[in-house]
Amino acid sequence: MKNYCVVLISLLFPILCNAQGNSVSNNKTKFDDASVSSLKKSAEQGDAEAQFELGEMYYNGYDVAQDYKQAFSWFKKSAEQGFANAQCKLGVMYDEGKGVAQDYKQAFSWYKKSAEQGYAYAQLQLGGMYFNGKGVAKDDKQSSYWYNKAADHEDESAVQFLIAKMYYNGYDAVQDYKKAFYLFKKFAEEGLPEAQYILGQMYYLGQGVAQDFKQAFSWYKKLAEQEDAEAQCMLGQMYYLGKGVAQDFKQAFSWYKKSAEQEDADAQCILGQMYYLGKGVAQDYKQAFSWYKKSAEQEDAVAQCMLGQMYYLGEGVAQDYKQAFSWYKKSAEQEDAVAQCMLGQMYYLGEGVAQDYKQAFSWYKKSAEQENADAQCMLGQMYYFGQGVAQDEKEGIKWLQKAADQGEQNAINILKELNVAK
Repeated sequence: MKNYCVVLISLLFPILCNAQGNSVSNNKTKFDDASVSSLKKSAEQGDAEAQFELGEMYYNGYDVAQDYKQAFSWFKKSAEQGFANAQCKLGVMYDEGKGVAQDYKQAFSWYKKSAEQGYAYAQLQLGGMYFNGKGVAKDDKQSSYWYNKAADHEDESAVQFLIAKMYYNGYDAVQDYKKAFYLFKKFAEEGLPEAQYILGQMYYLGQGVAQDFKQAFSWYKKLAEQEDAEAQCMLGQMYYLGKGVAQDFKQAFSWYKKSAEQEDADAQCILGQMYYLGKGVAQDYKQAFSWYKKSAEQEDAVAQCMLGQMYYLGEGVAQDYKQAFSWYKKSAEQEDAVAQCMLGQMYYLGEGVAQDYKQAFSWYKKSAEQENADAQCMLGQMYYFGQGVAQDEKEGIKWLQKAADQGEQNAINILKELNVAK
């Protein structure tokens, strides 16, 4: 299942910069209702807060044309008077090269000034600079120190939530599932949907807390009832597997369908599977084909493979080897072992494509290396008889044996005929 909080550290800082700007704009200040002219007058008279607010207006293009150079100029005036918000925003501009040449050392310097005044976003940014070695030597201890300082600001919800994500994802010095769990639980209880999903996931996987499928089910259900597609999909999975709740294919089908109708590719694929197998619903190949296709068109590799199978066998659709080949190839290129094996078979037999033993060998090998027993058996035969590859009986027997060890009956029979079975 997809993970709400897989956020690369390289992508986190721009998010924080925006959060920093927006949070300041949302805070009530003495200049909230001031016109641009009156704000500018106060700024020109040296009022640090007015200078910062004017910088924000130019930075975001509020009531004035967006102008990063002007924004930088006013932030700098405010920052030089020790205004922490402006010092942090000046760090952002040096960090991103907006309104000024990019300069990580300057960014670090201004973040540090702001962070030392207790400004949470600057502390978070400073932790990132130490973590990535941007503008300063990489130092995990300092990184952890500043991240933890930022986390101490319990009144800064946006910072707390981002810190929770960092603890969860495990960026070396700051990975801590228990701390992540504590923070996500607080946000989940406050009704934040993303936190509810992650909390469900942590209970499901036993991350930072004892594994508890009932608790996972409870949190997924809260969110699923708010029409969250991913939570609905997970609820379907729990009913399907009987985890945290009695196994119930009809309930599983119901929740998967809700999710699938919201275009969740995983749910669409599993809904296709349930129609295909007749689990929780009457077997219906046409419906199975329809849902597999929706998922396959969203690049789900399993659905693409199943769509290939349905075209290959003519299930729920007219048999069409060319279409089968096309969908198997899409799936195979995403490393689906079954699709790779079937692509090998189609090249081997010349179904939907010109017969090509070299291509067959190549795809069987990819699948065999992923422990697909059918592919191992065919690869063994191709080595043994020299089809699409130089003949190598020893290598052929090796792959046949691998397949036989997995119980592949054809491989077992061939080895017996060759009198080389274990």
